[in-house]
Amino acid sequence: MNQSSLSDRDEDRDRASQHELCEHLQSQFIANSVCQHTQLDGVDASASHDSADDRISGDMLLPRIGTAERIDWIRARLSLYLVMGSVNCHQSPEQVLKQAIAGGITMFQYREKGKQALRGQQYVELARRLQDICRTHHVPFIVNDDLELALTLDADGVHVGQDDAPAEWIRQRLGPNKIVGVSAHSLVEASRAIAAGADYLGVGPVYPTVSKEDAQPVRGTEVIQQLRRSGLTIPVVGIGGINEHNAAPVIRAGADGVAVISAIAAADAPAEAAHMLKKTIVQYL
Repeated sequence: MNQSSLSDRDEDRDRASQHELCEHLQSQFIANSVCQHTQLDGVDASASHDSADDRISGDMLLPRIGTAERIDWIRARLSLYLVMGSVNCHQSPEQVLKQAIAGGITMFQYREKGKQALRGQQYVELARRLQDICRTHHVPFIVNDDLELALTLDADGVHVGQDDAPAEWIRQRLGPNKIVGVSAHSLVEASRAIAAGADYLGVGPVYPTVSKEDAQPVRGTEVIQQLRRSGLTIPVVGIGGINEHNAAPVIRAGADGVAVISAIAAADAPAEAAHMLKKTIVQYL
């Protein structure tokens, strides 16, 4: 058998293996949603809600886990996702958030990390102020990698990375009526996140970024495309170096939205920056 035939056989095996993994990922997502839905049905009525939905961020309703409505609800809120803390802002974080909301952001994540990040009570107090702004404007308030803060504030959810607390533990502590987001950089990491009960995946970094000191190698849109080719329906948001000029390829690759830090938080006019980003996203969604 010649070298070309061997190469073709190897490629066929690789494609078959990837297809099997993709089918496994989708079945995991469906099975996990059904399992958590069933677990919720078994909760004592005294500890559950009267309706099928849970109220978050004021009077917004988060659809019940395991439903198509839940997936659609999350997907819509990912279209323009602002991630920031005080270290990312050129103005006060409160003013940046208010302007960003005016510009059209649909979800907010409190990520207070870095050498100059607030600590202790200042860290908690800033979180409360930003959460109040989100509640006033009905924008989901997510906490980055701090379950205890999320529980203390009754935040709308938690986002964790691959080196943070296990997503499965986060889901168990938060319960089914909160949002759990997980960063994923490959199909394997996506599989683990789905099995752990993630509501959405943050995939990247798509482009080079200076906002995260511990950023992973740039992935482009490759992983987003792989996830979509697999047939997965879990909501996906692209992150890393995204701005109004390069957001379109991320959406075209299959992302449901983009998550940004400096494109809005460090802008001279956060409202205008958010508006221009939102305009680009809506055009390609």
